[in-house]
Amino acid sequence: MKQTQATTNATAVASSTSFRARPRRVVQNFVLVWLDAHIDEKKEDFRNSFTELRKLVVTLETFTEVNSCVEYLKSISDQKIFLIVSGSFGQTMVPFIHNMTQLDTIFVFCSNKDRHKVWAKEWSKVEGVHGSRCHSSSTFAYITECFSHLN
Repeated sequence: MKQTQATTNATAVASSTSFRARPRRVVQNFVLVWLDAHIDEKKEDFRNSFTELRKLVVTLETFTEVNSCVEYLKSISDQKIFLIVSGSFGQTMVPFIHNMTQLDTIFVFCSNKDRHKVWAKEWSKVEGVHGSRCHSSSTFAYITECFSHLN
């Protein structure tokens, strides 16, 4: 009887564990780079965005200037890079960075989705053009889904 009760208890524990929400995995070998002229770490919505993104990756680097971002991308050799970029910056810089082996995926977020889809379709690493702001909750859900297939 003791063995049956122990088995039942172990099954109950295992069953209840499987129904709990699983914590997000932090992706270790990826760097998330965010390039946008309007990043302002003093604004609460950006601070909240950084907090959410840091739950997904160990390293999050932000840039407001293309040249400094490109130099940083060139300095990475042992990790894969996910890039979040505004539409206008993306249109300018993607032709120069697309062939970098360390660059894995590019997410374009912009206010004019139709305009930026035209140039983005030419580049295979551009995962998509998204019309929402980068720091919206739907964006985090989407990026989380993309990261869930890594590691």
